Amino acid sequence: MRNVQITRKKSFVGIALSYTIVVAYPKADAPATEDVWSYEDAGMTSITNGQTITLPIQDGKCGIFVEVPKTFGFKREAAFLIDEGTADVELELITKFHWTRGAAFLLRPAAAEQPGA
Repeated sequence: MRNVQITRKKSFVGIALSYTIVVAYPKADAPATEDVWSYEDAGMTSITNGQTITLPIQDGKCGIFVEVPKTFGFKREAAFLIDEGTADVELELITKFHWTRGAAFLLRPAAAEQPGA
């Protein structure tokens, strides 16, 4: 077991929205025409503006999905794929605004600390 740490950067855009982080694992025998992710054992955790969460993940390949509330229901998007390994993973979730699409998010590896910064 290892951990994935996700920090949601503070942003005025989407300040009141709580996202849901879903960890899913590949299905063992999924045909190419179906969804290859299994949500049966998926962990679901909410993350709010400025919050950091730590989730345990298996050493195998997994996908981090973000569920975003919409006007009617929610939208689940594949946000980041994590390869096999034993090292912990640090990610940052950034909310931005696009004038034609509204609020959007980006999940990426945490920025490396700059020496002397």
